[in-house]
Amino acid sequence: MLQNLTGPTRTLADWLQSDLAEEYHLSSVDAAALVQRDRILPLLDGLDEVAEKHRAACVGAIHAYQKNRGLGPLVVCCRRSDYESLPPLDLAAAVRVEKLTREDVEREIARPGLEYVRLAMERVPELWSIVDTPLWLLCFRACLGGLFRRCRSRRRSRSPYAGYVQ
Repeated sequence: MLQNLTGPTRTLADWLQSDLAEEYHLSSVDAAALVQRDRILPLLDGLDEVAEKHRAACVGAIHAYQKNRGLGPLVVCCRRSDYESLPPLDLAAAVRVEKLTREDVEREIARPGLEYVRLAMERVPELWSIVDTPLWLLCFRACLGGLFRRCRSRRRSRSPYAGYVQ
């Protein structure tokens, strides 16, 4: 999380190296090599969660990091309202992910092979208020897809316990 970056002398490269070592259990040598050789795609989540007084410095750290690496790929996640109040981020592109409308979800679950999603949405109307972003729809499809396939395979077997007993 970017909120851990804030500090008087810490660069984004230093933070990435320590984060790789701590969170992913890499040696500090391996983490430094990955960052220095530009072998990672930084996914910087939570710019909107950085204390407001530190956000400009955080944007400055992102710019300094990008300048030293020749504008390689980088992703920064931030709520739109907070993004618009930041100093301009020098990124190649900005993408805004918006909430899905009910029509968007209906169009997606009308595709062949998603009968199990349509059935769940019909049987549990509360799901319409949850499945409102592309990520939620993807998660829902993946979770329900696995359940649906397991249920179908159990129905085809002779015993209801066949999926659990070998």
